[in-house]
This record gives sequence, structure tokens and C-alpha cells, in this order.
Amino acid sequence: MLMVIAVVAALVIRLLIRPSSHRDRASGHSRTTRAEFTGDLVRVHDVRDFRHAAAGAVTEAWDDRTYDLRKLDAMWYVLSVFGGEGRRGPARGMFSCGFSDGQYVVISVEARKEVGES
Repeated sequence: MLMVIAVVAALVIRLLIRPSSHRDRASGHSRTTRAEFTGDLVRVHDVRDFRHAAAGAVTEAWDDRTYDLRKLDAMWYVLSVFGGEGRRGPARGMFSCGFSDGQYVVISVEARKEVGES
């Protein structure tokens, strides 16, 4: 009986939580990328292009980029498992796209952390 109460309580709490794009997001999670398609061209807004220095400094950069889908040359599906080699656990899937003009873009879905979340 205690297990049933715990499951019901967890479901009620879960149903009360509503996703929102209007929160104070952590650096790197503050923008949502969006795309506009015109024929074979795709214009991607707010592409995250951060620079990481050896000393740990991070320079934020957000770009708008245009990709010609006719030049799509290669696509890889990458699965990055958290927790180290040989361990099973959560993972993040990503598509990496290479274009014949030398451009690359990686597409992934990530949790958007709020300020103070780890």
C-alpha cells in the first residue's frame, strides 16, 4: 500500500510541473536555436559557438548560419554515454553533419539548465 501511495504522489507531482521557456537560464542555455527553411537552404539562428581556453575561460558566441542542404556530404549519429568508459548510464544522442563547402554542425537535444542548477 505504501508503494502505491508513493507512485501516486510521484505522478501527481510530475503532472503539476510545467515546462517553460521563460526562466532564468544558465550561460550556454539561455537561447533556443530555431531554423527557417527556404527551398534547399536552412538558416539556423542562435547557434552556440563557445570558445574554451586552456585556462578555463569561456567566451560566449551565438551565430546565425546558413546551410545549403544540397551540399550535405556526410552525417553521423554519435552517442555520448555519461559516466566513463565501460559504464552504462544516461547518454546524449547527436547528429553531426558535414558539408562539401567545409561547414559542420552538430544537432543535439539537451536539458536547459536554470541559473544555479548543476
